[in-house]
Amino acid sequence: MPFINGTCFKPSVFTLIGIPGLESVQHWIGIPFLISFILASFGNGLLITIIHNEHSLHEPMYVFLAVLAATDLGLTLCITPKMLAIFWLQSREIHFDSCLIQMYFTHTFQCMESGILLAMAFDRYVAICEPLRHSSILTKKVLISIIMVVTVRASVIIIMCPLLIKLRLKHFRTTVISHSYCEHMAVVKVAAENVRVNKAYGLFVAFSVLGFDVIFIFLSYAFIFQAVFKLSQKEARFKAFNTCTAHIFVFLQFYILTFFTSFIHRFGFNVAPSVHILLSNLYLLVPPLLNPIVYGVKTKQIREGVIKMFTPKDDRVEHWWHYNIKISQEYMDIAGDILTKAMCHEGEEGGCIKGQDDTNMRATCAEGLESGFLGREMKYSIENLDEITMKSKLKRPTLVMSAYNKTNVHPTTFILIGIPGLEAAHIWISIPFSMVYLLALLGNSSLLFIIKTDPSLHEPMYLFLCMLAVADLVVCTTAVPKLLSLFWFHDGEIRFEACLTQVFLIHSCSTMESGFFLAMAFDRYVAICNPLRHSAILTHSVIGEIGLAIVLRGTTLLSPHPFLLRWLPYCRTNIISHTYCEFMALIKIACAETRIRRAYSLIVAFLTGGVDFILIICSYVLILHTVFHLPSKDARLKTLGTCVSHVCVILVSYTPAFFSFLTHRFGHHVAPHIHIFVANIYLLVPPMVNPIIYGVRTKRIRDRVIKLFSFQKQLN
Repeated sequence: MPFINGTCFKPSVFTLIGIPGLESVQHWIGIPFLISFILASFGNGLLITIIHNEHSLHEPMYVFLAVLAATDLGLTLCITPKMLAIFWLQSREIHFDSCLIQMYFTHTFQCMESGILLAMAFDRYVAICEPLRHSSILTKKVLISIIMVVTVRASVIIIMCPLLIKLRLKHFRTTVISHSYCEHMAVVKVAAENVRVNKAYGLFVAFSVLGFDVIFIFLSYAFIFQAVFKLSQKEARFKAFNTCTAHIFVFLQFYILTFFTSFIHRFGFNVAPSVHILLSNLYLLVPPLLNPIVYGVKTKQIREGVIKMFTPKDDRVEHWWHYNIKISQEYMDIAGDILTKAMCHEGEEGGCIKGQDDTNMRATCAEGLESGFLGREMKYSIENLDEITMKSKLKRPTLVMSAYNKTNVHPTTFILIGIPGLEAAHIWISIPFSMVYLLALLGNSSLLFIIKTDPSLHEPMYLFLCMLAVADLVVCTTAVPKLLSLFWFHDGEIRFEACLTQVFLIHSCSTMESGFFLAMAFDRYVAICNPLRHSAILTHSVIGEIGLAIVLRGTTLLSPHPFLLRWLPYCRTNIISHTYCEFMALIKIACAETRIRRAYSLIVAFLTGGVDFILIICSYVLILHTVFHLPSKDARLKTLGTCVSHVCVILVSYTPAFFSFLTHRFGHHVAPHIHIFVANIYLLVPPMVNPIIYGVRTKRIRDRVIKLFSFQKQLN
């Protein structure tokens, strides 16, 4: 390619370098990117298949959702294969015209996604504000017209971006693009000519598409909220608003990343390139990954479609604790007969309860139904229950003796049912769970190895980070193997003592994590507010004492929990509606007064998580007070930059922790599957995210990772 006056004239190829500053570890970064790509492709493909095959889902909201899924598939396919080729095969060259084509499709799909989100907001507005006219307004013809308008708008308005580059820009300062894919502003920045027209048109597109859509989405929700708050009953308001939560979540995570990326490209000159490029990649990979999960979890029809697809008809009654029974009082006698036959099934040793009359049995059955003994909603009719019971060869569970004899005995085993209502889809759900677990193991083990082998990292912050990594490994390893065994092999049984051990380890290590966050906040406080005394205050002996105090506090305060649970009678059921043994989940199935135990749990939660969170907030108040008294802006930004990783980790950990804690005690209206999902996220996501955040944000760890992988590459 010819160079004239130090510039490249009409280059035939560009070179994409990936993530600036992290080139040596891009093959490591490519692992979560590949997993996200696979899950996004699988999830969106599954969503399109379910909506296409299920005629009951041929409604406006789901039609728009199918188009959104197709758009997400197109978006990920545009960028991920080339990105992974850069990361793993060092295939960085891309033809000039191919670069412009990638740019066109990437931005076109982004604009289409924004338009579909606006169409979905309009659907919610009509459904809530004009419910009687919904079907007459959003007819099939109107839906096709809306989709065509969204597609044509994006195609026409974006086509000018590559054309302006192709026709106007001939000279480029360099052919190296500091990005992992071809993006409008990334290409414009390397041009050696006047690019004011290109930048202006880019801003015009951003405002006329994204800005326009956001304004109208906000207006739609303003009208929706006005209509919802005018409803007379609280339950009606909650139900109406609940139909919008999935869309609101998808809308927020899409637009927040979009606006951040757009403004950083134009005005964020002080933002590190690696941070900006990583966020740009997350913006294109995370929404396609999360959209099918959010709608799959929140939307009952899609959830049932997934269960129907992955569960053969003959296997829907394979395990008795998977029954979904919705039964009224007039069917109690029939249910009693069925349960009696199941218990007295030929060949089951000790299956019948001798001497118990029929009336007493039916009354006990009714109590079992009310307490959740027979599970949740069922799609099978009562007339078929006897046949189903006999076909499934139901074995008498451990709970029967304690449930029917009404004595204060402990079951030898508990039965974990997983995520209530989604039992048949456990195999599908286990895929991201297992991936996250493997990443957590890899990330935390790598972090421990790097800090241990590098003497320069033997400082307070990194030593506390090691302690946090150990606690993370214990928490996820305590819960996840049994969870995957339940999902993959339907092995829901767990011995009573093992269940209590799991309760102790999960809660005590979670408490230790909170203590380590507080210790890290104290380290940041001393480093910023008393920098000259930092090494004198936080010596190795003091760090060891702090770590020991945190461990002792966690074990001492949480050690009564197993004993408090062991002394309780479980005469109703031994079925735990959870994926792991948790203190409040066991309290809820006990058949004795639990007020004192609940009070002790609340006190422990306040003395650990509550006090730690308050002291962390106080630490950051003092830190901010000190930072804002620094004379220069650069010094303030540099000082705050040392706290960003810690703040991110705290938010990632405390947000699901507080949600799980509060819903277990006060969230009676929260759907069980939502609560269980958040509880699992609380145990899985922080251990995965913590090493990634510190690995990306902390230069010394990042340099050590680069050095480690570079050394391995030289050996090879």
